[in-house]
Parts: sequence; C-alpha cells; structure tokens
Amino acid sequence: MKANNTQKDKKVLINAMSHVSFEMNRYLLASRPINLPGHFNELVAESCLLHARNVGEFFFEDERHDDIRITHFIGELVSSDELVRLIEVNKPKWIIYKPLINKKLSHLTFSRIDSPPMGTKNDLDLENLIALFEKNLPEEYRENWNKGKSFSF
Repeated sequence: MKANNTQKDKKVLINAMSHVSFEMNRYLLASRPINLPGHFNELVAESCLLHARNVGEFFFEDERHDDIRITHFIGELVSSDELVRLIEVNKPKWIIYKPLINKKLSHLTFSRIDSPPMGTKNDLDLENLIALFEKNLPEEYRENWNKGKSFSF
C-alpha cells in the first residue's frame, strides 16, 4: 500500500472522521435489502452505489488533490495489518466494480444499456473493510466517527 505524500496532522484527520463515517455508514444502511413501495428501492440502490463508490475510492485509490484516503489513517490506526491485507485482496475486484458503478451513475450512454447488473457488490468486501477500519480507530477518533453516523450536510 502506497503511503500518502501529504502528511495531515492529527486534528485534521480527526475532523475528517465524521465525513468518512458518514460515507461508510450510509453505504452500510443503503446496502441492506429492504422492501419499500414503488420506486423507492431504486432510490436506495442508487444511494448504495454512490456511497460504495466513495468508500471504494477511500480504500483502494491513491490520493489526488484534496481526497481523503485510507493512506492518511494507516499510521494512526491501532492495528492495520489485517485491514491492509483485506484491501490488497479486494483491490482487483474494485478495478472491475468501479466502472460498473460509474456506468450506472453517470450520464446517459449507449454502453450503459448493456452494462451488467450490480450483483458483484457481494464480491467486494466493503462491509469487513469498514468493520476493521472502525475497530482499529484510536479513542480520540471515535467521537467524530459517531457524529458521522447521523451526519447531515
């Protein structure tokens, strides 16, 4: 796993935690099967894809510009070995999954017509990555993690 080039101080990382938690917890909520009337299931599925893309980028992609990435937090975590191993196992799956997400969420294209359904979500182990990340957060990060569970812009 490539280390981040831009060191962020601990206060910045702690403040970022509510945003990270928001994305991860919204993904976990939206990824649970529920039975809603009408087209509401489709809206929840779209929310799931949006948050899956944000969480996937957090775990699997390099830092660009102002992006918050796992590499910012690795040195802060209580333990990171198991998390890093799980990231490496899932990264090839992300390379396949992200273009599918982008097709479903992007502008109208003819290639979108034949894009496969999003069932591959189950192959990408975001739930366990999130659980390991949360489990290994130091105490001083937890208050902002909890804020992010119901964070609203």
